[in-house]
Amino acid sequence: MAQQSSKQLATSNLNREDHQVLWVNSPIPQAVYQLDGIIIDANPAFANLIGCKLIETVGRNIWSIIPLDDIQTQIQRFGSQEDNKLTIERVYIKLNNQLLLVKLSTVKIKLEDNNLFLLTIEIVNSLPTLCFHPDALQLILNDLPLGISWKDSNSVYLGCNQVFADILGLTNPQEIVGKTDHDLAWQKKANWLQECDRTILESEIAQQNIIKAQPQSDTTPKWLKLNSMLLRDASNDILGILVTLEDITARVDLEKQLKQQTQELENLVTQRTQELISSKAEFEKLVLNVPGAIYKFKIATDGTYSFPYISSDCEEICEYTSDQVMKNPELVMSQIHPGDISNFEKVVQRSAQTLNPKHWEGRIINPSGKTKWIQTASKPERQPDGSIIWDGLMSDISDRKRAEQALRESQQLLHLVFDTLPQRVFWKDCNSKYLGCNQLFAQDAGLKSPAEIVGKTDFDLTWRQSAHLYRADDRVILAGGRPKINYEESQIRENRARITLRTSKLPLKDKNGNIIGVFGCYEDISDISRQKQQVENTRFFLEQAIDSIKQPIFIKNTQHQWVLLNNAYCEFLGYPKAEMIGKSERDFFSPQDADIYWAKDELVMLSGNSETDEEPYTNPEGYEQIIVTQKSCFQDLNGDTFLLGMIIDIRPA
Repeated sequence: MAQQSSKQLATSNLNREDHQVLWVNSPIPQAVYQLDGIIIDANPAFANLIGCKLIETVGRNIWSIIPLDDIQTQIQRFGSQEDNKLTIERVYIKLNNQLLLVKLSTVKIKLEDNNLFLLTIEIVNSLPTLCFHPDALQLILNDLPLGISWKDSNSVYLGCNQVFADILGLTNPQEIVGKTDHDLAWQKKANWLQECDRTILESEIAQQNIIKAQPQSDTTPKWLKLNSMLLRDASNDILGILVTLEDITARVDLEKQLKQQTQELENLVTQRTQELISSKAEFEKLVLNVPGAIYKFKIATDGTYSFPYISSDCEEICEYTSDQVMKNPELVMSQIHPGDISNFEKVVQRSAQTLNPKHWEGRIINPSGKTKWIQTASKPERQPDGSIIWDGLMSDISDRKRAEQALRESQQLLHLVFDTLPQRVFWKDCNSKYLGCNQLFAQDAGLKSPAEIVGKTDFDLTWRQSAHLYRADDRVILAGGRPKINYEESQIRENRARITLRTSKLPLKDKNGNIIGVFGCYEDISDISRQKQQVENTRFFLEQAIDSIKQPIFIKNTQHQWVLLNNAYCEFLGYPKAEMIGKSERDFFSPQDADIYWAKDELVMLSGNSETDEEPYTNPEGYEQIIVTQKSCFQDLNGDTFLLGMIIDIRPA
């Protein structure tokens, strides 16, 4: 069948030779397939795109090659319609482990009694990438109490933290890379979300405090607060979109660990040096165990220098053996980086004058051309002949320097993320003294920059009238070690304005699990609180209004559950309102009657039309009646569909 259809296509309008020339030489990937998806012909460009030989494409199913369920549904529906052409302007497809942005076009070709389809794939662009420091960024973001993700300018996700992945039901953040909102759990809102992204990119204005409901399997929605804003680099260039959904935790104090390790190393050097002087046996053991090269560095009274001793580990650092260095000290001294020689000479001169310990860090360039960072720690001693000998340790600290650089970059990225967030973020020590904050928090506190807050307390800031309440909260967190998440509190500012905050606080812990302070964030929800009260007032007014109507009235959601009833409807069915809300006819009527009501309601919700219909009804006394109902559909501001019904007549069956 495939070969016969292919021959008919080849000879339909052009002669076979002309068709073959155009088909083979076209640079645009094209394939001809039947209604069931079986490919009957393809050009070389199509075969190259999907990564197989041309002969292997014939007989394969087009949807096994391009597995896009939503696009497949559109094209299959197009096959049964009268239209002759379908175009999908922008869609991502994954071919050969590469994500491509393409334009799909399908043309219907009628040959005798058969319908064939010509699929054309035009590559619009490959998926752009956005470069972050992946390890540092992911470690930081996974500890935040907010769900955070970032997209490129085409609304394609480039990454997220674990909280964001958990909200969407993903196992780990890596699963989101390359996806769009159409691929995630909130695909029904994908068009709206992508329209928000376009608006932000065009206007450069963030969209904040957007409250949305995320449906759950148990029908109880999870309410999420969405904040979308531009993500910029240090040069203020737009990188894409940053999205937050909630939650921040403590970050690991790498800088403190690094300082502690440095101090431990210096203490170890002092201890091992003393052991070296006191005992040759201990000295030999020390040489074997110390991570670095132990040395004696001597400057004679005439200014010449030498290494009376240096351990064998110097070869790993300097690429020369200890014997070579002791014979020719210039082999080591000549390796000092030109930019660090002046500092080295000043440190040595100052130590020689004061006989204080010498500590120096600098770069050396090995004979192989490799640049290393080394650290020397030594103690001088003046000899009877007037010369000075330093007993010390030389260590390769290149890895530590790289870690310090990575830490600085991580801190810069962390500050960028914190300053991009719309929430106010802060952290304190165990005495409720501030250790840091982001830019928005500093502005609320009346400061010019986050650096000014270090060492201050709440009594020093614009909300000093509420400071005693915040200190009490801090003590609870520090004593119990349990976080307080999303609780509301009031704050009185210097201008005596009272605002409502939604605050989260949690204990800040070190790597050993010890509480070292408090980490928190808050946002001003004064407007949201007022809006919630307005919504409650409006709902109360609505309930009072429909209760005053004598005709039985009800409203259902798409799960056929009653969400709003008036008193007349409850009296008609004979059940209290509290018992009926959230339930459906299946909880109160016979299966036969419930199925009839369910089917008729479903028809109205699917068609969207208003309907007047007769339905059977058996009242609580057992009498069969006919009720006449009017039903119609409407949507709320979130786009959710509801069914409005009214009983307008009741008569005997």
